[in-house]
Amino acid sequence: MKLSKVMAILAVVFTLMAVFACKDPVGPSNPEVSTVEAVNFSPKEGEVGPGDKVTLTTNTAGAMIYYTINGTEPTKASPSFYQTGTVTVNEALTIKAFAVKSGMKDSAVSSASYTIDPKATGVV
Repeated sequence: MKLSKVMAILAVVFTLMAVFACKDPVGPSNPEVSTVEAVNFSPKEGEVGPGDKVTLTTNTAGAMIYYTINGTEPTKASPSFYQTGTVTVNEALTIKAFAVKSGMKDSAVSSASYTIDPKATGVV
């Protein structure tokens, strides 16, 4: 085999090795993949009046928010909002939520508990 052919074959082999040795630039092994911003609750947890609304938001544009209102961990099968939404509080409840966007890591689960202010119901 001529030296030029051997050199050409080695060049192709080393190029292929370099290509396949690279890590997936958006895979889980890449620490540079951004995480979706956590879900925020407004008002913050605490006492609210019956029928008051709690707004769930994330600062990550285009993210979906998945939530539960019974204190269980939310999943991607839970009810959802696109970037923002409201939950009406008529009784004591705990809202848990996380946000998801394609190409990013899911946010951590955020939680807020609400009770009904007895003064707001007229029952003291």
